[in-house]
Amino acid sequence: MAGASGSAFAHHDRALASLRGRHPGWQIWYVPHACDGSVTWCAQRRPVLNEPSPERLADAITEAERGHTRAGTGRPPSHRRD
Repeated sequence: MAGASGSAFAHHDRALASLRGRHPGWQIWYVPHACDGSVTWCAQRRPVLNEPSPERLADAITEAERGHTRAGTGRPPSHRRD
């Protein structure tokens, strides 16, 4: 169901290209969810990061690059989910 702008994922593809340009040392991708149309944003370097938006993924990458992840979670302290 692409709109006038082309691909249904064009917005996500632009965000993906931007993230990859800002973080060349990372493998970055997103996973579309068929049920509700949302996506999960992912990055891999050590640790693997998964976030619900490109903005939160960028924040998590920045914090991980500074070495501020919590041991064993792959998540920066500001993104606690427990």
